[in-house]
Amino acid sequence: MIPPANLLAWRERRLKSRLRFWQLIMGGTLCAGLMWAGVGTLCGRQETLRHRLLADRDRAFVSHIVSLSAQTRASQQTLAERQDRARRYRLRQEKTRRWSDALNALAQAMPDQAWLTVVDVQAEKMRVEGLARDIACIDALEKAGLKLISQGALQRQNSGEWRFTMIFSTEFDRASLP
Repeated sequence: MIPPANLLAWRERRLKSRLRFWQLIMGGTLCAGLMWAGVGTLCGRQETLRHRLLADRDRAFVSHIVSLSAQTRASQQTLAERQDRARRYRLRQEKTRRWSDALNALAQAMPDQAWLTVVDVQAEKMRVEGLARDIACIDALEKAGLKLISQGALQRQNSGEWRFTMIFSTEFDRASLP
């Protein structure tokens, strides 16, 4: 049997409009899918770029912290060296001041009839050798205020002078000070 012919124009228009409708739906869905895929790709690229920038920033921050740490260590070492030099300088100044005070006390106590031939300063001891015309001059040196560690033998020279040797400390004998 032969199918009946569709002679009505409105049926053909309705069929075409349905086809256009479904073409628009499918085309719109395809465009939306492509647009969605493009946005996803673009977002993925932006996320990758953001992660790369964050990683670069973190690496720069870590390298900056490492350099600051090295600078801090160098500064601390320099400060420690300066403090050590200052401490050694203060100790040297203190030692110089003590010996200066000791030598001044010895010079003030030195009688006119006595004179020193050797003054040897080593560590915390000062060894003096000299000649005196009178034994009382040697007693005056013993009472100069310096702490006497030891006294060597007294020897009478042919010229009548007394040769003496004494070893003093930088400390003052507080009992003999006025």
